[in-house]
Amino acid sequence: MSDSSSQLLSQEEIDALVKGVDLDSSGFSRPGIYSSAPSAESYDLASEDSALISHLGSVEMIADRFARLFRVTLASMLQYQPKVTPRELQVEQYYEYRKTLKPPLSLNIMKLNGLRGNALINIEPQIIFNSLDRFFGGGGKSRTTVEGMREFTPTETRVIQMLVKGVTTDLEKSWSPVYDLTFEHSACEINPQFAQIVDEMDLVIINDFDIEMANEIRGTIQVVYPFGALKPIGHLLKGHVQADYADERDRRWKQQLKSCVKGVELKLKCDLAYPKISLYDLMHLKVGDIVPIKMPETVVVQVENVPTYEGTYGTVNGQAAIRLNGLVKEEEKS
Repeated sequence: MSDSSSQLLSQEEIDALVKGVDLDSSGFSRPGIYSSAPSAESYDLASEDSALISHLGSVEMIADRFARLFRVTLASMLQYQPKVTPRELQVEQYYEYRKTLKPPLSLNIMKLNGLRGNALINIEPQIIFNSLDRFFGGGGKSRTTVEGMREFTPTETRVIQMLVKGVTTDLEKSWSPVYDLTFEHSACEINPQFAQIVDEMDLVIINDFDIEMANEIRGTIQVVYPFGALKPIGHLLKGHVQADYADERDRRWKQQLKSCVKGVELKLKCDLAYPKISLYDLMHLKVGDIVPIKMPETVVVQVENVPTYEGTYGTVNGQAAIRLNGLVKEEEKS
């Protein structure tokens, strides 16, 4: 056997096998397996599942319902009609949200009974001071501002408690069609650094409500939900959106069907009399003969051969007509 025939692998193939033993760019080392650059994408197992984001329509519906309810609650507290407008929902990491907060604020940590985790209700000081002015008989013209960090006074704290109570009561009513969720006050902070409801990198759902009060004074109330807390009821949120969409679709379909049905033309007829003659008279009838009939007191109007109305025969403006007296009774139909 020659040397050329005994060489089973070429030099190029041998070099490729030797290369496979070395570490590749991704750090893999599997002896005996040919190494190639793997087409892998990194995935963070600790990241939040974004499937819920597509089903936030239910949360927006809850926000709209809350805005209507809270408008009434504020009106009873302030004795005038404020304007409450929900903004579009935002989803971002908690540390990014916390960077937007500037003390002093009324940060109320709420335990979510029915779900795991805590929510956050943030009330801006403009709303607190203006409400306080109104409670003490003022005209709601207070434009008090506070720079830096300071604790709220006992009177201001009492006003905050009343506002938080109104917010949580209306939130629970707004959530009730979707899920039985209640809010329990856990703590109150003025420093965002101490209002930790989730880890820094966790996602939160931010629900802003712009409050337009008297004398062009504006403020914001924020309701912040942990993204992970709503994941267990994601199917309910999805189902609620689908149900609302289905109801709306059915409603439009019924309206279109009703509109089309109203345009259908129906044939009406009315038999005035049923005279009887003998076979002999029938055989001898000729042109010009008169068949006497006795007009009934009432006649039956048929719609597509279905007895429907009772009426009285007569004339209007020289034309034959029937005045409808009512629907045909069930026993007469048979």
